[in-house]
Amino acid sequence: MTRGMNSHAQNRGCRLRMDSKGIQNLESDADRLNSELSVATLPDESPVTSGDGQFGLTEVIALFVLAGSAALLNLRF
Repeated sequence: MTRGMNSHAQNRGCRLRMDSKGIQNLESDADRLNSELSVATLPDESPVTSGDGQFGLTEVIALFVLAGSAALLNLRF
C-alpha cells in the first residue's frame, strides 16, 4: 500500500519544537527588539479583565443577526 502526500501530517512540526534555550533566546531577542523600537509591552502578570455580565449594543446586534439568519434559513429550507 502506498502512502499519500499527507501520511505524515500528524508528525508535521515535531522538528520545529524549541528547547528551553531556544525559547530563552527568542524571548531575549524579542525584548531587545522591543527596546530598540521603544514599544511598550504588557507585564507578564497583567490581570485579565472580565465583562460585567451585562449585554451591550454589540451583543444585541449579534443576537439580532443570528436570529435573522436562522429565520431566513428556516424559510429557505
